[in-house]
Amino acid sequence: MEKIDFSIWKENIENKIASNENIVRYLIANFSLGYNVECFNFLMGTQEYTATGGFFQPYDLFIHSYLLKNKLNYEILEKISFGNFEQPKKVRLGIDPVFAYPWGEDRISDCLLSIGEENNKFKMSVNHKGVIILPYNICFITGGNHSILTGIFKKDGDIEVESYCDYSRVLDDINFNGEYYYLSRNPCKKVKASSVLLGLIFSLGKYIK
Repeated sequence: MEKIDFSIWKENIENKIASNENIVRYLIANFSLGYNVECFNFLMGTQEYTATGGFFQPYDLFIHSYLLKNKLNYEILEKISFGNFEQPKKVRLGIDPVFAYPWGEDRISDCLLSIGEENNKFKMSVNHKGVIILPYNICFITGGNHSILTGIFKKDGDIEVESYCDYSRVLDDINFNGEYYYLSRNPCKKVKASSVLLGLIFSLGKYIK
């Protein structure tokens, strides 16, 4: 990913599109797809390390909780809320923002070659699990990463998600400046972002009403 001038990017967001939540969510969806592509490319050895995959907990999505605790003295789990929806949420693969993290080169290759063909359409199974990250409405995959990523790339299928993880209170405490996450009350306390794309997505949450 080419380097982004964050100050210009932030100015454009605030001056031109922040009042239009549909555009903000469109950017989140596209950045999410871009991040999935980066994770896939890194796994397949086709580009340098730019993405951070392998997250297994939704509270570590943007920045690892141990970094926040050890370097910023910030307990993210005290601010994030968890719960279940009254009715499962339908997530459309390849359309709605989804984070899937492939970890096996052979497994993703097999899925890409087989899933999505006429006789093998994507179908949700008990292995497919996810959490909705609010306020972004991003689906964080916790099970079935390879087949779900294939569904994303091929725009094939959907899954149902029952639980959520809400970052809303964290957005008041943590900011992103294009390179570092930092405490709003103490900008000198900062941690370098592992992925600019994740930082941009995090920032967009501040413009969701």
